[in-house]
Amino acid sequence: MDQIYTVTTDNGANMLKTVKLLSLCNKDSDEAILKENKGVNDNNDDNDEDIDLEYLDLQLDPDKLRDESDESNEHEPEEEMYHHTENILQIIEDSIPYSDFSSSILTGVRCAAHTLQLVVDDALKNTTKGISLLIKKARRLVKKLRTSTFLYMLKKQNLKKPIIDCPTRWCSTVIMLERLLLLKDYCTELAVTKFEKFETLTDAEWAKIEEVCQILQPIKTCTEKLQAEQLTLGDFFGHWLQTKLAMKKMNTSFAMLIFDFMVSREKYLLENDVLLSALFLDPRFKIFLEDVQIEKAKTHLKHLWAKMMSLEDLPALNPNSQEFSSSESESTSDDLESLLKLKEIHHNSSISQSSPSVQSTQSNEHLSLRRIELLLESYHQEQKRISRNTNILEFWQEKSTIDPELYKLARVTLAVPATQVSVERLFSGLKFILSPLRTNVNEEILEDQLLVRANRIFNKKDDMYVCNLTLMFLTLRTS
Repeated sequence: MDQIYTVTTDNGANMLKTVKLLSLCNKDSDEAILKENKGVNDNNDDNDEDIDLEYLDLQLDPDKLRDESDESNEHEPEEEMYHHTENILQIIEDSIPYSDFSSSILTGVRCAAHTLQLVVDDALKNTTKGISLLIKKARRLVKKLRTSTFLYMLKKQNLKKPIIDCPTRWCSTVIMLERLLLLKDYCTELAVTKFEKFETLTDAEWAKIEEVCQILQPIKTCTEKLQAEQLTLGDFFGHWLQTKLAMKKMNTSFAMLIFDFMVSREKYLLENDVLLSALFLDPRFKIFLEDVQIEKAKTHLKHLWAKMMSLEDLPALNPNSQEFSSSESESTSDDLESLLKLKEIHHNSSISQSSPSVQSTQSNEHLSLRRIELLLESYHQEQKRISRNTNILEFWQEKSTIDPELYKLARVTLAVPATQVSVERLFSGLKFILSPLRTNVNEEILEDQLLVRANRIFNKKDDMYVCNLTLMFLTLRTS
């Protein structure tokens, strides 16, 4: 949990609350560790007989390392590493007033595509009844055109088949209306001949449909841009601003309604520290941040840097690591083996504690945190705006040797997924693999097949042979 930076979810209340609860749980864990470590520091000169084993039971596998018959109190085997982690956070907390650096770094990010979807939904729900009734009337017309008789006539005249929309997805409604506009002349001819009592729309209704499509076209284009593979939060913000300006330029009642809802949704987006940090490290859009937002971004980036340093210096307690290499072949359920592992951890902790380099660790960390603070301030003062067409990933890659610390921060913040498109794309691709005739596919094989389908590593013609062999191998595994 400590290594999770963000969780991108939709705007559903249940998802947002879940991420908030995860963050609070992680915060409570950090505060408990900090409180416990402070108690250890107060009794540093006393014997180590008063340390509780309760935290040890939570962190290590009880089947491997806990001896229920031994009720004597020992040192916590992971005490030193967590003490080391919290010292970093405490240094920043002492150096920057009014900052709560004991809180978790885990942050929820609202899906950009879903936020834009809600903007249009809000506008359609709050607009005049005329547009809603017009869309319903157009939908009835499309359904009639999709009957077998009219479909046969459309095919005979080489006209495109009308598309029915999904009412809960406005983008499909735009596609339906655009296709219907292509069949305007055909519908007019049918109405004149009164074939099967066919009734079409009036000229005013056709004009209104055309206006609605023109208004929603920039939002549809923005939605398609938000489906890009390497979409950063800065890229999303640029597309968002461009769409908002397009709505304001149209200056119709429906367009201004969408503009107002975009402004109201934008307030929630800009309350997110992760988005503010990503915009701060994006010279294309940094100028849009106010002074208060810039300070929040810098504070969050300092907290992020502290977490990154703590995770880099934190040794991993992995049963497959070298710490346990001397006893891998022995039974982990043996009481003696559990005791030996505990003693090994104590031994390694005492060595690292008595090492001269550990005494200077805090001073080095303090200098590093002070340096990142100065670098962020220098970047804020000196970095000029760059063209909005600049590839921000290439921009920071070029600065990786000049500003390695800021490059590390940018590499994390720019990697935050702005949308859930990749997840939705997997769900859509799954229906082509897990068909009704192949419901007994092993889950591992299903995952392998989905991995090949989702990753575009076989797009080149030279790799098609390898792709076919891979798919053949996966198919053979299912049999």
